[in-house]
Amino acid sequence: TVMRGFGQMAVRSMDAHLPAQRHLAQVLRALERGASLTQRLLAFSRRQTLQPRVIDLNEVVTDASAMLRTLIGDDVQLVTRLASGLGAARVDPGQLDQVIINLAINARDAMPGGGVLTIETTRFQKDGEDVDTPSLPEGHYVALAITDTGTGMSAAVRARLFEPFFTTKAANRGTGLGLSTAYGIVRQSGGAITVQSEVGKGSTFRVILPRVAEAPVALEDSAAPSNLPRGSETVMVVEDEEGIRMV
Repeated sequence: TVMRGFGQMAVRSMDAHLPAQRHLAQVLRALERGASLTQRLLAFSRRQTLQPRVIDLNEVVTDASAMLRTLIGDDVQLVTRLASGLGAARVDPGQLDQVIINLAINARDAMPGGGVLTIETTRFQKDGEDVDTPSLPEGHYVALAITDTGTGMSAAVRARLFEPFFTTKAANRGTGLGLSTAYGIVRQSGGAITVQSEVGKGSTFRVILPRVAEAPVALEDSAAPSNLPRGSETVMVVEDEEGIRMV
């Protein structure tokens, strides 16, 4: 984060035509890719720092829908079915957005010729043995299901679906970390993620989160402030790697 901040300030202060500005911009892009990779691996290993809040799952889906319509393209129809009286869950809303986006992009890629993407919320009660969610204790949950009408998956693919870096896509179409990231976020939030799929019959991913009795807190406006605070302090950077110190 510190290196990213220094780099962004340096890029803004340089003449856009200078070679050094272009080189530094390339360094920043590499830094962003590395930071994203680290964040996804931390999510999978459930060591990522989350900021959970009591939220209304329906509100999260509603807020995400406008962005999803842009991501999935015009040839995919987005349908939402939101249950009334759903109840609340305790989860990091920003990370839940990431889960929804990853699952939606995965569904879009499974429908290269277009199709229907359905997002549905339901209540879920686990009683006794449930082969789909063996890690969850008995209790009350809220569930988010994302269903596509795409190509579906074989049993062999389903068995490896949440492994980091596993992907059936071309090398330039993904890193194989989207589903593993979603898996890590959901598990770290005390929930589970399941998948049902058959070749040629589409797929359904189901995110299950513990239901809480507390009232949900309204989501805040995520717009960035127009005026960021500035300071006049002196910052000392201590770094033993010469290349990083030079940047």
